[in-house]
This record gives sequence, structure tokens and C-alpha cells, in this order.
Amino acid sequence: DLSALLEGEDPPPRPYFTLGYHTYVWARDGRYVMFGRNDGANTKLFDVRENPEMHQDIAASHPDVIGRMFEEYVRKDAGGSLPAY
Repeated sequence: DLSALLEGEDPPPRPYFTLGYHTYVWARDGRYVMFGRNDGANTKLFDVRENPEMHQDIAASHPDVIGRMFEEYVRKDAGGSLPAY
């Protein structure tokens, strides 16, 4: 919703953002960066507080974080199912 910008105001802060391109998705919040295929395969997860350079993929030990970010961020922003190409 860009209405605040059109009215000369600052939009409210977002606690996360998402991005999608073709068959890939990306999500980021204040602690984690997650990216992978839009069907949930090959997902990588990084804790940018502990590892800001994103050298250590922690996806295998944090499937709950991946699930939360995929459902609450990616699918929510997409409005439901993601396209299959």
C-alpha cells in the first residue's frame, strides 16, 4: 500500500520483505534470510545476526523457521499458491 507516500507521509515499517522471480523466492526479516525455489525445494537459510556474510547455511537445523517464513511471508504476500512453471 503506497497511499502514505502519495499523501506525503512515511509508510509504516515492514518487519520483513519478500521477492519472487520466476521459480525462486527470497524472504528476509530482522534475523534471517531465506531463499530457494517457489515449491520449497533447495531452500537455504542464513542467520544474518550471527553470520552477516551468509557463509553458513542453517536450513537443515531450522526447518521450522523456513516453514514460518515460507507460509507467513512468501505465501501471504503472494496471496496464496505460487505459480508452477
